Amino acid sequence: MARLADALRSRRPELDRAGMSGSVQMSGEEPLGLGDATTALAELADLGELENALGQDYPGASLDDVDEEAVRRAFGRQAVDDIEALRRIERELERQGYLTRNAGQLELTPKAVRRLGTRRCAGSSPT
Repeated sequence: MARLADALRSRRPELDRAGMSGSVQMSGEEPLGLGDATTALAELADLGELENALGQDYPGASLDDVDEEAVRRAFGRQAVDDIEALRRIERELERQGYLTRNAGQLELTPKAVRRLGTRRCAGSSPT
């Protein structure tokens, strides 16, 4: 997800989080015609929606909410492949009992917490 967010920021470096909400002042030497301005606004809206979907910062968020076509247009085929890989990992972790959905939120199961604790203890050095 971080890689996709970084790609979004690199694609539109002039926009920061505040800019995605509409507080960027636009300027330039040549004005845009109505068609170009409409296209630019549509692209910005698509990128804003994509940012929200990738941020997964709303109740019930899921990787299934991410529009693959919008990801492909903005970042290319590799990003779509990355989304699908994340979906497969999520499904596998749920299948193995490490993740569960509770009220639309992904949560680690007790099994996952025990596994992480075991890994951490086995990998740490005595103090």
